[in-house]
Amino acid sequence: MDWSFQFNIDMTKAKLMAVEAPMDNTYTTPEGLKLDMTQLVRTPNGTRLDMNISLDDQLRAKVGENWADDMDLMYHIEIPETNEYRIFNENRPNARQAKFRFRDMTRLSENNDGQMRLSETWDPAYVTVDAKKIRFVLDGYTIPVWEEKSVEVDLEKMRKDAEFYTYVLQLEQFGDEILFSKYNYWPVQQSLKLPEGNFEGNSSLVLEGVGTFQNDINGDQWVAIDREGKEYPVEVMGTTDQPYKNEEYIVGDLRLIIHGFKKENGTKFTLKRTAVNREFRDVNWEVDLPSYDSLPWLK
Repeated sequence: MDWSFQFNIDMTKAKLMAVEAPMDNTYTTPEGLKLDMTQLVRTPNGTRLDMNISLDDQLRAKVGENWADDMDLMYHIEIPETNEYRIFNENRPNARQAKFRFRDMTRLSENNDGQMRLSETWDPAYVTVDAKKIRFVLDGYTIPVWEEKSVEVDLEKMRKDAEFYTYVLQLEQFGDEILFSKYNYWPVQQSLKLPEGNFEGNSSLVLEGVGTFQNDINGDQWVAIDREGKEYPVEVMGTTDQPYKNEEYIVGDLRLIIHGFKKENGTKFTLKRTAVNREFRDVNWEVDLPSYDSLPWLK
């Protein structure tokens, strides 16, 4: 069987059976992220919500060029008829994801309107396609924000005080509390996420600890700076547990790999967290999605 031909037939059928409902619902968060819902599309394969997302000048100045790649929405769907309550928290540990997600970045440039077009399609097993009453409730969103916080590291002091369990290297920022209590030198390979450099095969400094996070650890960016001003790329590793109370979650095996920083580079340096994937929950927006008169596949 020609599967590409069959796929095109299925897509054509789905398009003919789609029920489109235009929308004009907009909301701007206190920090300046604007959401503009444009339409709701129902098909037998799922319900799709289309929206445009943009930033005001103040928030735009705090984020990087690739903000649209890393921005995520947190929301839930309510269907009173069937008592359905579906949470979509994207990068949160063990969160439910949309069945299909599409991001259109073509209008993000300054020459256009600076909008990202986002489409989310929900699996009919989670969001009933023929439900007449569906409510969208925004719970928050995450977006990487550039804001520096630094701490001075003294490895010799950590080594001596570790015997008495008295010294802990601590950093607090945006509700996150990060504690490092020990370190080691590991032969680690270069990560694809790091800047170009010849780090492969070298034993690099690794700080080990725990973290309690209110923000998304994915998207964190760090840098280490030695006494001569040389910068070392830092890679964040760790496993996130399910959220605890107050939507915090624990990373019990947090590690910062400081690539290229070896024993001969000294014992003192500055550790700087330069970008945080901030989680914003100070939102207040609910939308009753459009209903319908009839669905073609039910006739």
